[in-house]
Amino acid sequence: MTIYLMLITGAFSILGFSRARIIARFDFNPSRIVHKREVYRLLSSGFLHADWLHLALNMFVLFNFGPLVESHYTDIAGEKGPYLFLIMYCTAIVASILPTLNKHKNNSYYHGLGASGAVSAVLFSSVLFRPMDKLCFIFGLCLPGILMGAGYLLYSYYAARKSQDHINHDAHFWGALYGILFSLAIHPAIGLNFLNQIQAAGWSGFLPGH
Repeated sequence: MTIYLMLITGAFSILGFSRARIIARFDFNPSRIVHKREVYRLLSSGFLHADWLHLALNMFVLFNFGPLVESHYTDIAGEKGPYLFLIMYCTAIVASILPTLNKHKNNSYYHGLGASGAVSAVLFSSVLFRPMDKLCFIFGLCLPGILMGAGYLLYSYYAARKSQDHINHDAHFWGALYGILFSLAIHPAIGLNFLNQIQAAGWSGFLPGH
C-alpha cells in the first residue's frame, strides 16, 4: 500500500508541477472548502506538492517508515492491515489540516498542499511501535525515535505559533498526534508495549549512538 500511495502521489504531484489549473482546482483553500463546499480539497491537497524537493522529502519519509507501520498493522489485523494503513493515511491528511481550516476559513488567499500531515502520522506511528529505534541526522547524530519525536512535536508547536516561514506546522503537529491516537485506538496494547520497550532499554538507550 505504501508503494501505491507513493505512485499516486508522485503522478498527481508531477501533473500539478506543469499544470497550474490542477493546483488551483485541488489544493487546500479553506475559504472555498467552507463557503463553496469544495470538501474534496481536504483530501486531494494531500496528493499534491509544491515542487520536486517537497515531493521527494515527503516520499523519502513515507518510503522509510510506511512499510514498518503497514507491517505492524498487518500483524494486528491480518490481510486487512494494508487497508487499515490506507485509512489511517487518508484520514490523517484530513485530520491534520482541520485546525488550519478553522483558522483560515475566511481567508481566500490562503492555499496549502502536501502530504506532510499524513507522513507525520506514519512517522509517529512508527515511533509508537518502535520508540527506541535510533533515527539519525544526516551528519551522523543518532537518537531514539521517542526523543526525536518529542523534539519534533515541540518544534512544530512553537513554529506554528510563530508562523513566519509559510509552512503549515500545524499539519505536522496534528498529523503526528493523529497517527499516535489512531494506532492506539485500533490496538490499545501498543501503549503498554511502548512503555515496556522504554523500560527495557533503560537510561543507556537514550544516549546518542549508532
